[in-house]
Amino acid sequence: MCRSAAHFFAIALFGALLSACSRSERGLTQINFLLDWKPQMEQAGFIVADAKGYYREAGLSVTMSEGQGATTTAMLVGSGQYPLGIASGGATVIARSHGAAVVSIALVNQRSPTVIFALASSGIKTPSDLVGRKIGLTKTGVKYDEYRALMRKLGIDRSTITEVDIRKAVAPLLSGTVDAMLGYTEDQPVLVELEGREVTRIPMFRYGVNILSTNVVANESFLAEHPEVCRRFVEATLKGWKRAVESPDEAVLLYTERYPASDERFVRENFRQFVPILFGPAVDSLGLGAQTLEEFRSTEQLLFDLGIIESRVNAAAAFTNAFLPSAPVHVSPPENRGEKLFSG
Repeated sequence: MCRSAAHFFAIALFGALLSACSRSERGLTQINFLLDWKPQMEQAGFIVADAKGYYREAGLSVTMSEGQGATTTAMLVGSGQYPLGIASGGATVIARSHGAAVVSIALVNQRSPTVIFALASSGIKTPSDLVGRKIGLTKTGVKYDEYRALMRKLGIDRSTITEVDIRKAVAPLLSGTVDAMLGYTEDQPVLVELEGREVTRIPMFRYGVNILSTNVVANESFLAEHPEVCRRFVEATLKGWKRAVESPDEAVLLYTERYPASDERFVRENFRQFVPILFGPAVDSLGLGAQTLEEFRSTEQLLFDLGIIESRVNAAAAFTNAFLPSAPVHVSPPENRGEKLFSG
């Protein structure tokens, strides 16, 4: 890059970050926060933090914008177009492999939500049960990447499985066109269960395939220039997640009030299936938002082995726990308290 171009880029980046984090008339710091996709209950902690006023209490006014996928969000945050966003650990590594200045400052999902699911009546209970059967999947995206990694790790010859390229709709499973599908535990399987059918889930993480999922990412320059803003944002966000898990009925109410077109039955069951993946060994010691070098190294290695990234990425530079609260935010999974997630 020539000197004039570099100078122009630096000015543009500074301007973007300045506009993304500015003081409002009410004295709150404005944050333009880019989601990974359209609003959904998997973002409950952020929505609760906003609705309950936790961001305002932290001196922040947060504007949430729809995203176009985790990797796109990671790239846009890395380019300085947004200071903060929701991406994924995998997307963070991919973006950094392309030179994006993006870093993970809190990991929301401790486990991958990707599952192989089938009707319980099919008898499919393990990945090897797919041999000689048909699985519906979309041959792009992180779910497909994890599926490929799982088959490789278990030594299952994919030619023995009929892979049917389908989209998100679960009709092919219900009609018997396919015997199993690939999806997120809180999404497509729930749609089948709401049709009154019993579902068997085969989580990828149980077999050691765990591409890091939902996280909070920050632009590196923004992080360096506004560390206290980032720290306050993370603290308020984790407070929102703690509240959402401890008061799920309220979380569903706040979500459906904000997005009245949503199906409350689906939102409730979606969140019921989602909550368990918020927890893992790192959360037990470091609290919600915890990240470990081992997890990022594992994700980076898996992405490299699959050819998703062409060059190695320094996993240690892809994340930081420096912006987590000094007092870890702990909340026990409902089942550990001998409770159901919802009161009803």
